[in-house]
Amino acid sequence: MNSLQDRLLFIQGLIHILKESFKESEFSKVIIPFIIIKKLESLLKISKNNVIEKYGEFNYMDDLKILNHFALDEKGEILGFYNFSKYDLNLLARSVNNLEESLIDYINCFSPNIKEVLDILDVKAVISNLYKLNLLSPFLKELGNSDMDLHFELMSNREFELIMEELLFNFSDDPTSMGKLFIPSDVLELLVRLLFYSEEIDITDKTLIKKIFDPVSSSGKLLDKCYDLIYEKNKSAEIVFYGQETRRTLYSISKINSILRKNDFKNIKGLNSYLSEDLFSNQKFDFIISNFSSLNDESEQILYLQKIISKMKINEKSRIAIITNETPLFYADKGSIQSKIRQQIIENDYLETIISLTENTFHIPFKPYIWILTNEKLEHRKGKVQFINGSDEFVEMKKTVLEKRNGISKSNLKNILELYGFKTNSKIVSFIDNNEIDPTDLSFKNIKFKEETSSGKEDEKSKIPLKTHDKKIIPAKGKKQVKTSESKKIAKKSKEFNQKEFEKWIESLPFPLASILYAYDVETNYDVKIKYILHFFESLSEFNFNLMLSAVSSNSDFYNKHFSKCRASHNRAFKKWFLKPTFGNWNNFGSCFAKAIRVILEDPNKKSELLQLFANSNESFVKMVSNKKFYNLLFKIAELRNRWEGHGPIVDKNEQEKRLRVLKKALIILKNIISDNYKDLNLIAPVESRYSEGVYNSLSKRLMTTRPPFKSIEVKTTIPLDVKKKYLVYKDSSLAIELLPLFDIMESPQKQQEACYFYNITEKDKVQFVSYHFNKEAIIKFNREKLEKVFKIIE
Repeated sequence: MNSLQDRLLFIQGLIHILKESFKESEFSKVIIPFIIIKKLESLLKISKNNVIEKYGEFNYMDDLKILNHFALDEKGEILGFYNFSKYDLNLLARSVNNLEESLIDYINCFSPNIKEVLDILDVKAVISNLYKLNLLSPFLKELGNSDMDLHFELMSNREFELIMEELLFNFSDDPTSMGKLFIPSDVLELLVRLLFYSEEIDITDKTLIKKIFDPVSSSGKLLDKCYDLIYEKNKSAEIVFYGQETRRTLYSISKINSILRKNDFKNIKGLNSYLSEDLFSNQKFDFIISNFSSLNDESEQILYLQKIISKMKINEKSRIAIITNETPLFYADKGSIQSKIRQQIIENDYLETIISLTENTFHIPFKPYIWILTNEKLEHRKGKVQFINGSDEFVEMKKTVLEKRNGISKSNLKNILELYGFKTNSKIVSFIDNNEIDPTDLSFKNIKFKEETSSGKEDEKSKIPLKTHDKKIIPAKGKKQVKTSESKKIAKKSKEFNQKEFEKWIESLPFPLASILYAYDVETNYDVKIKYILHFFESLSEFNFNLMLSAVSSNSDFYNKHFSKCRASHNRAFKKWFLKPTFGNWNNFGSCFAKAIRVILEDPNKKSELLQLFANSNESFVKMVSNKKFYNLLFKIAELRNRWEGHGPIVDKNEQEKRLRVLKKALIILKNIISDNYKDLNLIAPVESRYSEGVYNSLSKRLMTTRPPFKSIEVKTTIPLDVKKKYLVYKDSSLAIELLPLFDIMESPQKQQEACYFYNITEKDKVQFVSYHFNKEAIIKFNREKLEKVFKIIE
């Protein structure tokens, strides 16, 4: 019962129950929601009882996200979803009288992410329909037999996807149209391997942190294949997937696949087409992969191509691999928007390779083409486009599926990859200079394949000028062969800024700081990027001040003895500075605390007491937060900000680039100061705490990353940790620094997305907090008592 065919036979049992009351095209709409639920149940089985028990403890809470910490897989890792009902489909089928109502109650016990997917599939209407037809009970009983349970427990994520595809493929009003949506596995394998070609990208890099996007994600099959290929070679990689899909069923399956891969399901969005609305407008990606031949309107393929090019990163390599039919190669005449798009792509030297495949490789009849694009070509590819005629690389299939009669064998795949790696011309590989290409027609009928001789020069007999419509293309006099893109100009001027190291570094920082740098990193507008970095340095100053103040003020005698001169009351001019703090204020008082700490560190009799207040942190960490160079840098940035803001609200692009270069250098200096000093510290938010044998074991969210979701860790301390507070905990230490609430990490009240907010200003009986990375709800207010304790300590 372990083969995919055996699993599909179980589906036939469900179909047998439905066939008298439903059309064939409706089978998948009924079955798919329950296949999803059964798969989820099989994964929840391991920790089901623990989740139910914890629900009994926390059922008074409006937000039950805490249950995610107890729904674990066989490795003890968080699944990312839960169900707190005492029932499952088996129990419901056997023992419940009011089946419809009880089944809906059971579905309501799933976590919000699963309920959202099931709502998209309209599962409650499906249940109601089955109940009215007296089919709900027999349908659930068929799902609930023991063999079926075993089938789902043994089912891999890959098999789950195939079953979904089989249901949609075989039971739809128009199988041919549905077949258009699914890329065959052999073509999929080729496309993904071209995207991650070893000479272009090292996916074995242990520090790999990459983002992958599919703007026409269908059921998420391409993203899943990328996931499998990367993690097969690199278990340490951190890959985040994003997809956009318009069709409801495919959208829901893509979301479920994302959840099963433990990716953030919010990264799969719909139901708007990417061309009409980019639902990831503020994002840039390392890799983009998609099947544009699935689009209903063939003429839109080139428009999609233009739009995804804008999603490539700036100052860092991005790669694109897509499949189209012939239309984008030549559709529309000279002067048309389509021709201008092709011309722009070629002039910017984005187009790297086009590969023609044989017809009938898909489930519908068309000739597919693979396009590879990048903003950072290897040296031998610069200023050229590689054309590969792969039409002869196929094998005839013994069994056809709709119109798919030809397949790509492992040998064919290897051959095409080798052709892609060619650096010279051959009988089926041709490198054409950009200025010799006619953007009105990229079709292969115009490509002259010219094999090079052993000397490396082209065979004179094969030197045929590239022609289009019988007119030789002659580059304009004095015209440069390749236009250098703006992104390359910036990259050239910022060689010292290593993007890969930067991304790795910010992932090691506390979320309040890392989140702002991540927002800066994905932003493309220079003016906004500058603002993000300036906000980052101001929040860094406030965060560092808060950290020092929290540590040293935890012992009032020690604080009063060594830090009294840093209190606001010590200088009347700054008596109420904390009611309306500025960047300069945080710097002034932070540097005062830093200087006092440096003095204490020089005294062997006082140093150990200080380190204990910093939770027995490594001395190098305490030296880092009190580093004189650190505050010199903060003062310089504050000076720059005041000068730039005083200069006027609008500056030209050259000035923006200049300012951005200055701030990047500041980030490099800061990175060298901070180094890896946060690696052994964790900023945490406790979720629950248990006391045992003199130790408090606290399940906590680890807030050391650029963006949610946060990982869970267990922390052992000698003091209880308050779930309403944040702490810094040093590894192997039973102490913790309770951080004062000058910042908070919470769900934004309206958008309900986790964000960080910093104290900004006091207005009468309210204190205002602002977020420097979350623009959807940037300001929230609390009652003044939230900070009364902090104000007393500062004053």
